[in-house]
Amino acid sequence: MMEEETMLNKITHERGQALVEYTLVTTIIGLGLIVGLMLFGTQIAALFDHLTEQLTTNGVDVAWAPETTRIQTIQEDLRSRTLDYYNDKGRWPHARNPRNYTDLGLDPDDWSSPVEGLLWIPRRDTIRMKNVKGDNIQVYVDDMNGNTLHLYDGWNILCPVTENSCYYHTIDPGNKVDISTIQIVEE
Repeated sequence: MMEEETMLNKITHERGQALVEYTLVTTIIGLGLIVGLMLFGTQIAALFDHLTEQLTTNGVDVAWAPETTRIQTIQEDLRSRTLDYYNDKGRWPHARNPRNYTDLGLDPDDWSSPVEGLLWIPRRDTIRMKNVKGDNIQVYVDDMNGNTLHLYDGWNILCPVTENSCYYHTIDPGNKVDISTIQIVEE
C-alpha cells in the first residue's frame, strides 16, 4: 500500500511539474512575442501597408477580385472620378493626355500601358477601354443578346459616365455590351 502511495505521489508530482514547465514556456513565448511586436511593430505595419499598396491597381483597389470584377471596378472608379470632377468644376475633364488623367487625380505614367489587358482612356464624359494594336492580347465581350463580340485591335469599348451602359466600338443602342462578360485572352 505504501508503495502505491509513493508511486501515486510521484506521478502527481511529475504532472504538477510538467504543468509548471508548460506554463513557464508559454509565458516566455508570450513575452517574447510582446517584446518582438513592440520592437518590430512599425516595420510589420509598414510591410502590411506596402503589401496592400502592391495589391492595388494604379490607385484603384482591385486586389483579390476576378478579372471582370477588376475591370468593372476600374471603370466605375474612373466614372465616379469623372462625375466628381464635373460636379466640382462644372465642366468635363480634359480630353488629352496628360490632363485627362491629372484632372482625375491620377498619374498619367500609371495609365500609359495596359491595365488588366486594356488601355484606359478617360476623355471628357466617356471612359474608353481600348484593345491595344499589335500586342498579344485579344478582348471579347458579350452584347445584350449574349452574342460574343471580338474587340479588334485599336477598337474601344465606350462607357459614357452619364449612364450605366457601355458600347462596342460606337455609342449606339444596338452596340450595348455587358462589361461583366469581358474576356482578356493572351495569344
